[in-house]
Amino acid sequence: MSLDILAILADWKEDAVISETQINVEICRTPALHSKYLSYFVELKRELSVAESQFYRLGNIKRRYYRGECTQEELKKFNWIQFQGLKPGLSEMNAYLDYDIDLIKLREKISDLKTSCSSIEYVMKSIAGRDYSIKTLVEYNKYISGN
Repeated sequence: MSLDILAILADWKEDAVISETQINVEICRTPALHSKYLSYFVELKRELSVAESQFYRLGNIKRRYYRGECTQEELKKFNWIQFQGLKPGLSEMNAYLDYDIDLIKLREKISDLKTSCSSIEYVMKSIAGRDYSIKTLVEYNKYISGN
Protein backbone atom coordinates (compact mmCIF):
# COMPACT_ATOMS: atom_id res chain seq x y z
CA MET A 1 0.00 0.00 0.00
CA SER A 2 1.47 3.29 -1.02
CA LEU A 3 0.20 6.32 0.83
CA ASP A 4 -0.57 9.52 -1.05
CA ILE A 5 1.19 12.27 0.89
CA LEU A 6 -0.80 15.01 -0.87
CA ALA A 7 -4.07 13.41 0.28
CA ILE A 8 -2.67 13.06 3.81
CA LEU A 9 -1.65 16.72 3.86
CA ALA A 10 -5.06 17.77 2.55
CA ASP A 11 -6.58 15.71 5.37
CA TRP A 12 -4.23 17.42 7.85
CA LYS A 13 -5.36 20.82 6.58
CA GLU A 14 -8.85 19.95 7.84
CA ASP A 15 -7.68 18.16 11.01
CA ALA A 16 -5.43 21.05 12.03
CA VAL A 17 -8.39 23.39 12.52
CA ILE A 18 -9.30 23.91 16.19
CA SER A 19 -12.95 24.70 16.80
CA GLU A 20 -13.20 27.53 19.32
CA THR A 21 -16.78 26.57 20.16
CA GLN A 22 -16.01 22.93 21.01
CA ILE A 23 -12.81 23.09 23.04
CA ASN A 24 -13.73 19.96 25.01
CA VAL A 25 -14.08 17.98 21.76
CA GLU A 26 -10.79 19.36 20.48
CA ILE A 27 -8.95 18.33 23.65
CA CYS A 28 -10.27 14.78 23.25
CA ARG A 29 -9.40 14.73 19.54
CA THR A 30 -5.66 15.23 20.12
CA PRO A 31 -4.84 11.59 20.96
CA ALA A 32 -6.91 10.36 18.01
CA LEU A 33 -5.09 12.70 15.65
CA HIS A 34 -1.76 11.55 17.04
CA SER A 35 -2.73 7.93 16.49
CA LYS A 36 -3.94 8.61 12.96
CA TYR A 37 -0.78 10.38 11.82
CA LEU A 38 1.49 7.99 13.71
CA SER A 39 -0.07 5.17 11.68
CA TYR A 40 0.72 7.06 8.48
CA PHE A 41 4.27 7.69 9.68
CA VAL A 42 4.88 4.04 10.54
CA GLU A 43 3.52 2.90 7.17
CA LEU A 44 5.69 5.41 5.30
CA LYS A 45 8.79 4.38 7.27
CA ARG A 46 8.05 0.76 6.43
CA GLU A 47 7.69 1.62 2.74
CA LEU A 48 10.97 3.56 2.93
CA SER A 49 12.75 0.59 4.48
CA VAL A 50 11.41 -1.75 1.78
CA ALA A 51 12.42 0.67 -1.00
CA GLU A 52 15.94 1.04 0.42
CA SER A 53 16.29 -2.75 0.59
CA GLN A 54 15.07 -3.06 -2.99
CA PHE A 55 17.58 -0.42 -4.06
CA TYR A 56 20.53 -2.24 -2.51
CA ARG A 57 19.44 -5.64 -3.84
CA LEU A 58 18.88 -4.26 -7.32
CA GLY A 59 22.18 -2.39 -7.18
CA ASN A 60 23.96 -5.67 -6.45
CA ILE A 61 22.18 -7.39 -9.33
CA LYS A 62 22.95 -4.47 -11.66
CA ARG A 63 26.65 -4.68 -10.78
CA ARG A 64 26.62 -8.33 -11.76
CA TYR A 65 24.63 -7.48 -14.89
CA TYR A 66 27.16 -4.91 -16.06
CA ARG A 67 29.99 -7.38 -15.38
CA GLY A 68 28.17 -10.01 -17.47
CA GLU A 69 27.63 -12.30 -14.47
CA CYS A 70 23.82 -12.61 -14.33
CA THR A 71 22.29 -16.05 -14.69
CA GLN A 72 19.78 -16.82 -17.42
CA GLU A 73 17.07 -17.05 -14.73
CA GLU A 74 17.86 -13.55 -13.49
CA LEU A 75 17.89 -12.14 -17.02
CA LYS A 76 14.55 -13.79 -17.73
CA LYS A 77 13.07 -12.62 -14.40
CA PHE A 78 13.91 -8.98 -15.15
CA ASN A 79 13.30 -9.30 -18.89
CA TRP A 80 16.85 -8.18 -19.67
CA ILE A 81 19.30 -9.24 -22.35
CA GLN A 82 22.86 -9.78 -21.18
CA PHE A 83 24.99 -6.61 -21.16
CA GLN A 84 27.21 -6.71 -24.25
CA GLY A 85 29.74 -4.01 -23.38
CA LEU A 86 33.17 -4.41 -21.85
CA LYS A 87 33.29 -5.10 -18.14
CA PRO A 88 33.41 -1.66 -16.56
CA GLY A 89 36.06 -0.66 -14.05
CA LEU A 90 35.10 0.77 -10.66
CA SER A 91 34.63 4.38 -11.81
CA GLU A 92 32.79 3.28 -14.95
CA MET A 93 30.62 0.95 -12.89
CA ASN A 94 29.61 3.82 -10.62
CA ALA A 95 28.68 5.89 -13.69
CA TYR A 96 26.61 3.00 -15.10
CA LEU A 97 24.80 2.63 -11.79
CA ASP A 98 24.26 6.40 -11.43
CA TYR A 99 22.52 6.53 -14.81
CA ASP A 100 20.70 3.19 -14.64
CA ILE A 101 17.00 3.97 -15.14
CA ASP A 102 15.79 1.24 -12.75
CA LEU A 103 18.02 2.53 -9.96
CA ILE A 104 17.06 6.14 -10.72
CA LYS A 105 13.38 5.24 -10.28
CA LEU A 106 14.11 3.63 -6.91
CA ARG A 107 16.21 6.63 -5.80
CA GLU A 108 13.30 8.92 -6.71
CA LYS A 109 10.89 6.72 -4.75
CA ILE A 110 13.22 6.76 -1.74
CA SER A 111 13.54 10.54 -1.95
CA ASP A 112 9.75 10.94 -2.13
CA LEU A 113 9.27 8.64 0.85
CA LYS A 114 11.86 10.55 2.89
CA THR A 115 10.07 13.81 2.08
CA SER A 116 6.75 12.24 3.07
CA CYS A 117 8.21 10.99 6.37
CA SER A 118 9.57 14.46 7.12
CA SER A 119 6.17 15.99 6.37
CA ILE A 120 4.38 13.59 8.71
CA GLU A 121 6.99 14.26 11.42
CA TYR A 122 6.18 17.96 11.09
CA VAL A 123 2.45 17.20 11.39
CA MET A 124 3.10 15.13 14.51
CA LYS A 125 5.11 17.98 16.06
CA SER A 126 2.14 20.23 15.38
CA ILE A 127 -0.16 17.73 17.07
CA ALA A 128 2.19 17.61 20.07
CA GLY A 129 1.85 21.41 20.35
CA ARG A 130 -1.91 21.32 19.91
CA ASP A 131 -2.68 21.13 23.65
CA TYR A 132 -0.58 24.25 24.23
CA SER A 133 -2.49 26.03 21.44
CA ILE A 134 -5.82 25.01 22.98
CA LYS A 135 -4.66 26.17 26.44
CA THR A 136 -3.59 29.51 24.98
CA LEU A 137 -6.96 29.85 23.23
CA VAL A 138 -8.82 29.13 26.49
CA GLU A 139 -6.72 31.68 28.38
CA TYR A 140 -7.29 34.26 25.65
CA ASN A 141 -11.05 33.70 25.78
CA LYS A 142 -10.96 34.11 29.58
CA TYR A 143 -9.02 37.35 29.18
CA ILE A 144 -11.47 38.69 26.57
CA SER A 145 -14.48 37.80 28.68
CA GLY A 146 -12.92 39.41 31.79
CA ASN A 147 -12.64 36.23 33.90
